[in-house]
Amino acid sequence: MTSKTEIDELLKKCVQCGSCVLICPIYRATGQEVFSPRGKLYYLKLKEALPEKFTDKELTKDYASTIFTCAFCGRCVENC
Repeated sequence: MTSKTEIDELLKKCVQCGSCVLICPIYRATGQEVFSPRGKLYYLKLKEALPEKFTDKELTKDYASTIFTCAFCGRCVENC
């Protein structure tokens, strides 16, 4: 089983890498990194660090929209 520390280290490396950004069709269509895999990981870490900021209904809606905007093409996984 992978520990939380190991997972955090893997996510940190992933966020720094960014090789998924240019191959992400959602990023290419929107031009907004928040919709790329790297942007979503950053958003997830932000939610974990500041859960009190995610109590607003509109922010929660934006968060869900960001996280679930994906083409499910798998290019990021293949590239990673």
